[in-house]
Formats: sequence, structure tokens, C-alpha cells
Amino acid sequence: MINDFTKKEAPILSTLGLGGGNASRLFLSGAVLSNRSLRFNDDDQASLSRTPSSAGNRKTFTYSCWFKRANISRGYLFSVWNSDTDSEVFAVQLSSSHTLNIDLISKTLRITDQVFRDPSAWYHLVIAVDTTQSTASNRLKVYINGSQVTSFSTNVNFSQNDDTGVNGTFAHQIGRYFRNSSTEHPFDGYMADIYLIDGSALDPTSFGAADSNGVWQRSTYSGSYGTNGFHILDFANDGTIGSDTSGNGNTFTANNFSTTAGSGNDVLFDFPTNDTVNTDAGAGGEVTGNYACINPLLK
Repeated sequence: MINDFTKKEAPILSTLGLGGGNASRLFLSGAVLSNRSLRFNDDDQASLSRTPSSAGNRKTFTYSCWFKRANISRGYLFSVWNSDTDSEVFAVQLSSSHTLNIDLISKTLRITDQVFRDPSAWYHLVIAVDTTQSTASNRLKVYINGSQVTSFSTNVNFSQNDDTGVNGTFAHQIGRYFRNSSTEHPFDGYMADIYLIDGSALDPTSFGAADSNGVWQRSTYSGSYGTNGFHILDFANDGTIGSDTSGNGNTFTANNFSTTAGSGNDVLFDFPTNDTVNTDAGAGGEVTGNYACINPLLK
């Protein structure tokens, strides 16, 4: 079963249509771009950053993204840090042990039993937080490829009505943990279709659905976003990296990405949904999607 998460190893989905392998590049020239991913090169310390000007709901939110690993090393997908008090930390990282960890400044909330070490597969992550819930286990839920993760080596809950750093007026970082003017453990890989929903704790059906083969596929969120909610890395408007297409205007600043044509271009056609609009005429760089590729873990 592709969504059997009782196993130690997270499922390898690339052979079922969820593994991106096309390394074609795109030069950003102001044209309308859709269905692209952004490469985060840890050597460049590439990241996206935004500090909200006003606070939203710090108790209830949903974070959703698609990611694919490249260099299998420790790296942060998303983090928030209050530089004034060295607190209000909320961080999501892929550890050196290949697990998914969710951390606060003083403790680790979750470490998954399953591991994420397939560099050919796209993974869909949803983290739903609602610290107002009376049942402790309902205050933080984690989903991978549409299924809730329930097996953790560390499983610590928020206290009821805890305020998190998320949606506060603190630096929100994608692709790194930035503390004391220093980048720590930047992510190395690809990300696409990132959402933050301010004020709602949602399940994965708001962002995706299983197809007729049972394979989890992305879909477009159609609900409200709240004050600090955003939708980035769908490239549905112009070619500006980090543009928010939610309608809120919560655009992120891009740090250390290249849009120069050639092998260094960080905007890629590798994407967790197959292109059904464009036609491949053989020129290359015409169609986005997930392509069958050899998994380097299989020997």
C-alpha cells in the first residue's frame, strides 16, 4: 500500500508518479509561470524570509508544502524565531537521521519514526496546530502524502492555549533556521506550493486528493487565509520568487537564488503534478511534471 505509514521507511512514490526527475531549467523573464519548483542550494544558503507587520492567530494555523530532498543532510523546511527574546521558536526540520522533527526553543515536540531519504520522491507535508483543543493529542497533527503520522519516537504536546511564534511579528524563514544573524542548517532540495493558513487547523484534503490509483496528488486550496496566510512557490503570477498569490500580499524576500539561464538557475520544471496544458515538441523545457527516474537507493 502506498500510504502504509506503519513501516519505518517513508514510502517511495517516484515509480508511481510522485518522483520528479526532469532537471530542465527556466530563465525568469517576467512571463507568466506556473507549475514550477524552487531549488534550495545549501551551499548558497538559499532561503525565503518574511517578518509580518502585525500578529495573526498564534494558536491555530496550518502549514502545507511539497518538498523533495537533494543532499541528504540536516536542513530546515520552515522556522520562526523571535530575535528580541531568543524565544517563540517553531521549527520544522529534516534531521541528520532522516526523520522529520518539530521543535520549540526548549523542547522537541515530534520526531517521526519513519524516515525521509528518497531523493527522487516528492513528499507532501501538512502540519495542523490548534493549541486551544482540550484533547492534548489534537493540538498538533502531522500528515505526509495525505495520511496522518501517528508513530513518533518523541511525542510531546503543546500546553493548552500556548502561543507559538507562527503568525507573530517575528522572522518567518523557509529553507533555513536563522538565529543571531547566522543561518543554521539550510535545506538542500526543492520546494513547491507552500501555504500558511492563519487561524485554521486543516487536514490534507484542503490541499490534495488521492487519484484513481490511490496516489496522493496536489490540488489548489480554495478557503480563507487569515491575516498572515500566504501561498507561494506556485509561480501563478509573474516570475518573482516568493510572490504571494493568496491575495494577502504576504510576499517573501528571496535570498541567494539564481534566475540566470543555465545550470545554476534555481527555478525548475520538476514539480509534483504532471503538466496537462503544454506539449512536448522535443525542444526541452516545455513540460513540467513528475517523471519516472531511477531511484539511487535501489541497488
